[in-house]
Amino acid sequence: MSSMVIFPLAMYELKRKEQVARHNGFLDGMQHTVKVLSKKFGKPPKDADIEVLYSLKTTDIVVFKIDGVNTVGIAP
Repeated sequence: MSSMVIFPLAMYELKRKEQVARHNGFLDGMQHTVKVLSKKFGKPPKDADIEVLYSLKTTDIVVFKIDGVNTVGIAP
């Protein structure tokens, strides 16, 4: 009888933990991407019109134009 109660709860908890792990893996990947991109690309100029591609906590991956050319940058 107790297994009829515990099994559905255990399956729910396993599914929830899998979703949390997937989300954490995604964020770890994005943090790694921001770290790598920040070494290769600079900050946009102060007067640049930026478009945010992705935000991760306090850092944004942005696109801005310099002399008509779209450029990727990191905006803290």
